[in-house]
Amino acid sequence: MVTKKGLFLLYREKLIFRYTNTSFVIVLISFLWILLKMGFRNELIPLHYNTIFGVDRYGPWQYAFVYPVMVIVVTVINFLVSAFVYPRDKYLSYFLVLMSLVVSITCLVYLVSLTIYQL
Repeated sequence: MVTKKGLFLLYREKLIFRYTNTSFVIVLISFLWILLKMGFRNELIPLHYNTIFGVDRYGPWQYAFVYPVMVIVVTVINFLVSAFVYPRDKYLSYFLVLMSLVVSITCLVYLVSLTIYQL
């Protein structure tokens, strides 16, 4: 069972603190990137790019927020699972939080590439 005290102790771990906060900062940058580069337009924007066919899905600019929201969900779930696993295996907790960081970086790179193909 994950307790409030367990979450606090896990968050005091320096590596987990850095990875989790960096992941949330990257998600915040993703939100800002969407607002500054894609946002507030009436036309459709590319939402999915395939290397074989190019842009294959268009939609309103609000749909671009689905990607950072999914990253937030993954980060929170990984953090909670790592809090549950931390008393048994510290390194698995590190791995889960590190994968949250990798997912958030991948999402940011994907959003940046979508804006490049949008131009």
